[in-house]
Amino acid sequence: MTQIARVTPTITAGAYSQNDVMGGLLTFKVPSTAGGGLLNRISMIDDGQKKNVGKLHLFDDLPATIADNAAISGLVAADLHNLLEVITVSSGDWVDVDAGSRADVSFDYVTYDAPRGNIYGYFELTDGSPTNPGATTEVTFILNFLPREVY
Repeated sequence: MTQIARVTPTITAGAYSQNDVMGGLLTFKVPSTAGGGLLNRISMIDDGQKKNVGKLHLFDDLPATIADNAAISGLVAADLHNLLEVITVSSGDWVDVDAGSRADVSFDYVTYDAPRGNIYGYFELTDGSPTNPGATTEVTFILNFLPREVY
């Protein structure tokens, strides 16, 4: 059975630039079972309908720390060893629902280990002119996964 891990980070209610990280380090709590599990989908909820496009970089161990609204260039070469997947959220992935928006992106299953019981992520804004959030808690990230004991 698919399970979810949800994160609503504190974000800057104001200007971001291309290649900035939105929300700083995202920490998704997943079971730290032997053999890890499988990832297969991410979702973003945007209560302010900003519908920012970008890339969600997912890691199965703790990467270098990058603050909210700082450039993604803070990643170091050692982080590449723990990089699981980079998932692109494009403008066509967004659907408006009432006053909010939702993007769902499915991908081929990716195996994770999560030795600390977490999947970590950074959302990199890739648009040349990202839309500025209007509230500090208007974006939620959802990770869909199957723990090893399920499959």
